[in-house]
Amino acid sequence: MIKNDNPERGDYELIGGIIIFLLFAIIAGGYTIAWNMARQTITCTVESKQATGKKDGGHDYLLFTENCGQLAVADSWTNGKFNSTDTYAHIKEGHSYTFETVGWRNGFLSTYPNVLTATE
Repeated sequence: MIKNDNPERGDYELIGGIIIFLLFAIIAGGYTIAWNMARQTITCTVESKQATGKKDGGHDYLLFTENCGQLAVADSWTNGKFNSTDTYAHIKEGHSYTFETVGWRNGFLSTYPNVLTATE
């Protein structure tokens, strides 16, 4: 059995872990709030689209547009959107759509504005 020469050390480790967790939660929550505040309605012409498989069995859906850059079509728990596959299937290349999106392009995190709705 290992003797603990400093019984208070465990308390400091616990407090440090709680502080790190809280900081992470605040940063992640702030990013999620900011992501959802970056909501916009844009009209774009879809040049092409791409679906790629993920290791977990899901898919990444990307749209390449003429005048709006790249957009993602993904489920969004924070926005109550769970039909990304149906939305992606509805979108046709060469057609113009009015997209309601949230978020922004972040190259470091490989994120794109996420399409919530697409109306032709």
